Amino acid sequence: MKSKIGKNLIYNISYQMLAFLAPLITTPYVSRVLGPHNIGIYSYNYSIAYYFVIFIMLGLNNYGNRQIAKGKVEGNGNVERIFCEIYSMQISIAIIVIMGYIFYGIFIGKTIIVWLFFPYVLSGMLDINWLFFGLERFDLTVFRNSVIKIFTIILVFVLVKNSDDISIYCLLMAGSYLASQVIMWMFLRKIIKFHWVPFSVFRKHIRPNIILFIPIIAVSLYKIMDKIMLGQMSTLIEVGFYESAEKVIAIPMGIVTAIGTVMLPRISSLVKTDEEAANKFFLPMIGVSMFLVSALCFGMISVSTEFIPVFYGKGYDKCILLYMILLPSTLFLAYSNVVRTQYLIPFEQDWIFIISVIIGAIVNIVINTLLIPRYASVGAAVGTLLAEGSVCVFQIVASFKKLEQRESIKCAITFMMNGIIMYASIRKIYYNNNMITILLKIAIGGIVYIALFLIEYRKNIKVAISK
Repeated sequence: MKSKIGKNLIYNISYQMLAFLAPLITTPYVSRVLGPHNIGIYSYNYSIAYYFVIFIMLGLNNYGNRQIAKGKVEGNGNVERIFCEIYSMQISIAIIVIMGYIFYGIFIGKTIIVWLFFPYVLSGMLDINWLFFGLERFDLTVFRNSVIKIFTIILVFVLVKNSDDISIYCLLMAGSYLASQVIMWMFLRKIIKFHWVPFSVFRKHIRPNIILFIPIIAVSLYKIMDKIMLGQMSTLIEVGFYESAEKVIAIPMGIVTAIGTVMLPRISSLVKTDEEAANKFFLPMIGVSMFLVSALCFGMISVSTEFIPVFYGKGYDKCILLYMILLPSTLFLAYSNVVRTQYLIPFEQDWIFIISVIIGAIVNIVINTLLIPRYASVGAAVGTLLAEGSVCVFQIVASFKKLEQRESIKCAITFMMNGIIMYASIRKIYYNNNMITILLKIAIGGIVYIALFLIEYRKNIKVAISK
């Protein structure tokens, strides 16, 4: 069991390394070729299309994953039955939502960019990642994502040559989502034979799926809606700054998500057979998540002044401040992600999850409304930071007794302090060349951070290895 978890973690973190390299490769090129305004156009229209996609998916990435994982414990026949029931529901909802997007494109959007994102909306109907996650077949999804991402990177460099190619860029991004879903259907035939089931059969999945959709829509209010609010209350250039900052900040967030994606089906399976064993994973995963994210968060803040002009080119100086505000939000996200994927969802504590993200959404909307008109993208970044903080604090308080979180909070604070010490030790390092300064900070910062870890956790390392 542990070897399979380790293998799945390697698969997902390996993919996240590719996801880490992808923006490092393409963003410097795209930011210079398209410019902040066109990046803002892309981000604004993507954000709107995203809302249609999440209304297709509802809460399936969590609900479908959990149900398939539990069905696997009961037997393969149950997996096929559950998949056919849930996917029949997904198709039915998708048809209605896609018709809604067509209406939006004809009567409201009225731009070619809107239609270029239609393949992305269509991908929501074909998205069956939740099945493979529930079956813990991460090798297939990682292989698929890696191939599509590499191919997309190549096409961006070949086809996007100047600011007039914004349409090509949008189509490439939207098409990559659709292609990635189509590929998974090639693997499906070897696992499950799909057959349509009527509404009377799949209706039982609607209510629990909608319950898990509530946090999805709430989270979107401070992940996606902030860009739409920026576009409406400020300028598309500000949306471009915000989008550019978020691309690189997604790196630590991606690693956290990879860990949660692997652990959710495993914990969901254990809940059916051994609750005590399921709870034992919590503290180690807090340690792994906070170790990685604290290093990336404070490391990226320390190099932001040199990194921004090298990475994005001229005209993106505002991203330095956005980095410093947005990156600490990943610390809250790392902790709350472990609480969510290893306790709230597997143990069906859905309402704690729902209430927490509703609180986060309210905080974000209020802060955005107050700050965006005056501070634009900086106001949106503050809203995101406070929203993630409020979600994390509520989830900690609500699950404090069940998870005995004193040790995990102590662990998280220790890693954050290590990150702060690392930042303080390298922030004033300077050389005449920005790239050399960045490399020096990374090298010295890495040594300091690892040294602090080895000093404070040498005994814990021996215990962890022995287990």
